[in-house]
Amino acid sequence: MDVSLLSDWNGEAIRGFDVAFEPLGMSDVAMRSAFLIRECEHIEAAWMLGGELPDIDEVIVAAGELSA
Repeated sequence: MDVSLLSDWNGEAIRGFDVAFEPLGMSDVAMRSAFLIRECEHIEAAWMLGGELPDIDEVIVAAGELSA
């Protein structure tokens, strides 16, 4: 799998994915999130857990179910 790195200096991606929040007066901070994106076009599923990391096993199971 080829995954490009993303620099979101202006916060456009996190606002576009609706995962921006403002802790302690800082703007455009991303919530911890995982997205299952198919063919670089469609978001099939999303997990947002605030301060905790998404359950990667749940993401992997969902990916397998969606590709079946």
